[in-house]
Amino acid sequence: MLDIRVDGSKIVLSGDLDNTPQARNALSQVIPLLRARHEWIVDADDVSVVPEGVTLWIHFSQENLARVGVSYLPSQLSTILQYDDRYVEVRAAAGAFLG
Repeated sequence: MLDIRVDGSKIVLSGDLDNTPQARNALSQVIPLLRARHEWIVDADDVSVVPEGVTLWIHFSQENLARVGVSYLPSQLSTILQYDDRYVEVRAAAGAFLG
């Protein structure tokens, strides 16, 4: 079960990042909060990632985070995204990897 919370300028992910209806719903619930800032830090250190979840996150990022500054704290998700060609658009637009 994916849990997402917004804590100041951080998007904190925990649980299972997969492509279930629950994960898609959790992501959609946070969209209105994303419009409040132009810079975000993604903390996904406590999230378990499966390939379908990476695909879900890439689509979510392209649709909701591509126009803002996004930095990633070190995590399994950030490592995968650094080398995933599908994430190039988001990375080129606003992405940075910290640590």
